Amino acid sequence: MLLSCRMFSQVPGSQRVCLWISTPVKSLGFEVGYRESAAGASALCRTVIDRVAAAGGRVCVLHSDNGSVMTSTQVADVCEDHRVVQSFIRPRVSNDNAHVESLFGTVKTRLDYPVVFEDVEHARRWVAGFVAAYNDTGHSGLAGYTPNQVADGRWDQVYQRRCAARRAYDQAHPSRVPARPAAVGTVPEQVELVVYSTKGACRDGEGLASLLVR
Repeated sequence: MLLSCRMFSQVPGSQRVCLWISTPVKSLGFEVGYRESAAGASALCRTVIDRVAAAGGRVCVLHSDNGSVMTSTQVADVCEDHRVVQSFIRPRVSNDNAHVESLFGTVKTRLDYPVVFEDVEHARRWVAGFVAAYNDTGHSGLAGYTPNQVADGRWDQVYQRRCAARRAYDQAHPSRVPARPAAVGTVPEQVELVVYSTKGACRDGEGLASLLVR
């Protein structure tokens, strides 16, 4: 499993920061505080890695920016203890961590996003509520499934229910079922391809190609 980390300094306002940990599918953890902290980041990384292991998974790569927190020895020690490979984005290339950047865009464009939080506890409550709603809301990029359903495998049950509902609808309204395409005939054993040029059609040795279909 790939974990992506990002320090988001604009979540709680001018004096507070938020460290976010996410997979390409699901947001797994966050920490809101007054300042960046290597100790806090390493503790959060350890918590998320242990949580994934308890669920039967394994974190293989921890991808993050090149900030002093994520390049600290504390975070490196956590990765070494859990045999997790650290990966860093290229300097000033935020697209190397695109799905986390997209997540921040989703946060800041929500209608209920506060411009300024009352205090750090208010920020923590709001981010916790957002993460819970995000993980339990269907996403168009996940074919309408929720991040929780994709992460724990329940998406297959939802898919089977969708298929059953579609079959029942088709049986109840046969006239609305699109006509199936005509069956394709047998494949010929040999096909001649004539290559045309400015001089017209060419023959053997001058552009005529024979393709044997087996």
